[in-house]
Amino acid sequence: GGAGFVGGRLVRNLVDQGAVVTVLDDLFTGLPEIIPTSAQFVRGSVTDETLVRELVADASIIFHLAARNIIASTKNPRDDFETNIGGTLNVLLAARESRPDRVVYTGSASVYGNPRTIPINEDDAVTMLSPYAVSKMGGEHYCQAFYENYGVRVAIVRYSNVYGVGQRPDNPYCGVVSKFFASAMAGEPLQIHGDGMQTRDFTYIDDAVDATLMAGIHPRAEGEVFNIGTGIETSVVGLAEAIGRALD
Repeated sequence: GGAGFVGGRLVRNLVDQGAVVTVLDDLFTGLPEIIPTSAQFVRGSVTDETLVRELVADASIIFHLAARNIIASTKNPRDDFETNIGGTLNVLLAARESRPDRVVYTGSASVYGNPRTIPINEDDAVTMLSPYAVSKMGGEHYCQAFYENYGVRVAIVRYSNVYGVGQRPDNPYCGVVSKFFASAMAGEPLQIHGDGMQTRDFTYIDDAVDATLMAGIHPRAEGEVFNIGTGIETSVVGLAEAIGRALD
């Protein structure tokens, strides 16, 4: 998933720090041009068990960001299952053989459904409201099972509404922040579903990447699950108003 929004920023950060990086991405939503030339790019899918085994064998840390997103998952639950759950199982099976220092799995705060309060605690109840949430939690469960049964060193981060530089409004699966900015800059109305009073915890891309890198190297992260967010609620209406003010 290193050609995607978060993955691409993570790869750039790793390369800037001198890491030798291999990117596996099927370009479902990713763009190859955002991958630094110093990184090796392999076009392929985590559903390809043989390819995953070959690439994981040479890795000391694996950042697993490959996934079908929530909109694509809802449209095609079977592809969601094969990519998000089957692909994660392929990564973990390969890691069981090669014994990397860490496998970082990127989960999602969508597993909490519609939480009553923010901030959300990692041990709050989970509610599966979409195929995407089911498959992301399934990936987490496989990570925890491989940690307990086979000693695969894993860490899990759950992202919450990541936004920022590099998020493409032309991507139909991008988040609301970039869509609102694109509409406002084009002089078009900002489309809001419902009354707009629903709230989200919007997390800036660099903060999400920093947390992901920390999960990959910190000893205390092994075997743990971390919510990655600000703990601050922002309503969709409030977001629209803030973008309106920013763009006058």
